[in-house]
Amino acid sequence: MSQSEDFKLHTPDSVAADPQAVEFTRMWWSRGEPVMSIKPAFKDPAEYGRMLAIAARHMAHGYSVRHGQDEREAYHRILQGMSDVIKLTTPRPWSKTPNPEASNDRHPDARPVAHHGGGQPLQMARQGRDTVSAGDVIAEIETDKATMEVEAVDEGEVLEILVAEGAEGVKVNTPIARLSGDEAAPAPKKKDEPKAEAKAEEKAEPRPEARAEKAEAPKASPAPVKDGERIFASPLARRLAKDAGLDLKSLKGTGPHGRIVKADVESADKGGAAKGATAAASGEPRKVLSLEQQGIAPGSYDLIPLDGMRKAIARRLTDSFRDVPHFPLVIDCEIDGLLAARAQVNAMLEPQGIKVSVNDFVMKAVAMALKAVPEANASYTPEGIAMHHHADVAMAVAIDGGLITPIIRKAETKSLAEIATESKDLAKRARDRKLKPDEFQGGTFSVSNLGMFGIKSFASIINEPQGAIMSVGAGEKRPVVRGDRIEIATVMTVTLTCDHRVVDGAVGARFLQAFKPMIENPVTMLA
Repeated sequence: MSQSEDFKLHTPDSVAADPQAVEFTRMWWSRGEPVMSIKPAFKDPAEYGRMLAIAARHMAHGYSVRHGQDEREAYHRILQGMSDVIKLTTPRPWSKTPNPEASNDRHPDARPVAHHGGGQPLQMARQGRDTVSAGDVIAEIETDKATMEVEAVDEGEVLEILVAEGAEGVKVNTPIARLSGDEAAPAPKKKDEPKAEAKAEEKAEPRPEARAEKAEAPKASPAPVKDGERIFASPLARRLAKDAGLDLKSLKGTGPHGRIVKADVESADKGGAAKGATAAASGEPRKVLSLEQQGIAPGSYDLIPLDGMRKAIARRLTDSFRDVPHFPLVIDCEIDGLLAARAQVNAMLEPQGIKVSVNDFVMKAVAMALKAVPEANASYTPEGIAMHHHADVAMAVAIDGGLITPIIRKAETKSLAEIATESKDLAKRARDRKLKPDEFQGGTFSVSNLGMFGIKSFASIINEPQGAIMSVGAGEKRPVVRGDRIEIATVMTVTLTCDHRVVDGAVGARFLQAFKPMIENPVTMLA
């Protein structure tokens, strides 16, 4: 089938009546012509945005027909790929009418770290009867690690705020406001419905004998998956399956088009939980006693509720410390040469307004050492050891209420000035909670530095799935032995915490042997 025939076959009739839109889409579909070469033909940005949205609708429909993908997900993914479009003042293609006068603005998919599908609206920027235009910020939503701005996609008057400020656990795609012209759109149903549903379920609950018979019935076996064939599963389902040690190939999806969803993984996990009474008992979390049960009098303290970030930190670090077999390696580095080199570098970069810190030198030395000892730049997976192609080094940044680890991507390819500039920008936006998810997720190694607080040495908890994390202490004057003499030098203690499944003691030692000369004599990083 030719590309032109393929285009006609997968074009929705509902939007095929606009000749200009069809031709615009054909340019994307058949020739893959870049957006920037088409843009000058549109003098009106709104018209250009409308054409892009329709083009994305055509392509999403095609992907749905040919590959069984969810059409709505494909549409949003394609729109995100049209990266030169800054604002899309478009009709919403998923509305029932071709050109709706209003819409429900929805909670965006911000990919948070916590298990729930959404975040917590911090602040509604608009109130009832306010007038908004497309692109105006109407709310700020807090995820575990960042604050995301929600923009209106249509213009109109805010008729109703559907989600109260401070509401927790707001799911992805939940309507948060209604704009004028959307009077016919149903408001979200009240929370008393689940109670009614629960009562109905209680009434319809089968007899114990029937439940037993149903439990004995064999489950439908999943269709065989060929080697290299893609497995359709939601990101949450993939993560839960990985945590539970389940192979996605063995699961049968009950979602759209056979997609594996959270319920499928949880069902399989429960079914395989009886792997032995001892294993099940050891896997249960310990029972947490209340403060009163531990002797602390009621009213003698103030309780600060846990936000999403603190919950995620508690869960992830507890899992890591409990499940990852870790061990520390400690060395002392003399950094007088580094401090002298830093002074010279900063003097040269002063006209550019760039200031390089000791931590920037550490980040650069870590990246170079990871390339010298690639076995340390790895992650453990049930399928094997993942050897990363680049040193994506994360740096721990303390923020109000927790910490976050923004990432310097491909740090081995960047100069000290580039690392200094990027790390400063990432740290600032981290403290403002303005980081994008891909800026703090997916690093291959972490660096945590408490030297500025005068901490001499410490050991950090591994940030899974990374294979190691480096803890950097303060540089301080200490006596050192050189030959038969005792001299004074500036010494910095470094601790490398390793995941023993990936980084053995010898590998960690070789990494530190590569790191130490680079940090003590930064000129070696240029060799």
